[in-house]
Amino acid sequence: MTDYRIGDLAHASGVTVRNIRAYRERGLLDPPRRQGRTAWYDEHHLTQLAMINTLHAKGFTSAHIADFLDGIRQGASLVEFLGLGQAVPALTEFAGDVAHGARSALVRDGSGRIDHDRVVLADPAVVDIVGDTDDAQRCPDAVAGVLEVTREAVDELAEQVVAALPEEVRGVRDHRLLAAWVVSRRLCKRVVARLP
Repeated sequence: MTDYRIGDLAHASGVTVRNIRAYRERGLLDPPRRQGRTAWYDEHHLTQLAMINTLHAKGFTSAHIADFLDGIRQGASLVEFLGLGQAVPALTEFAGDVAHGARSALVRDGSGRIDHDRVVLADPAVVDIVGDTDDAQRCPDAVAGVLEVTREAVDELAEQVVAALPEEVRGVRDHRLLAAWVVSRRLCKRVVARLP
């Protein structure tokens, strides 16, 4: 990985030293690594500057970008950050005849919530799949059944994934997301291959 002093970073990114400092002060750019009195930047900072330039070119202000990055760092989705919850199509709802065990499993997992006497699926990916099925009413029970039988195995798998990550990247959000994506993709392929 290449390390840059601020002047080198400015040269590599095309962003002035003054703007790099301003971005850092406004929270747009992650802090550099400090070694004594020297600040060292790396490829991650170069990528951040490219993203900032792209968003500025699209008309976003530094304040917008800082708010966006702060939301992302806190785990907000783009829909949440933009406040589009009401503008997104309504979530799939199921009548009150969903089994109590299924209701509890969906709520405990965060896949659903109870709204009056209805189960509302909260995950947009699940909503898309359920919307395409011919027998949507059975979906809550199916999802709850899968959640229940895989709970322990998924917990164990999660521990194995974390243990497989090198110590120095375990706290880095991008690496954790990448590891989760790899496992999720592989698991999906295996499940689909075994279905009739």
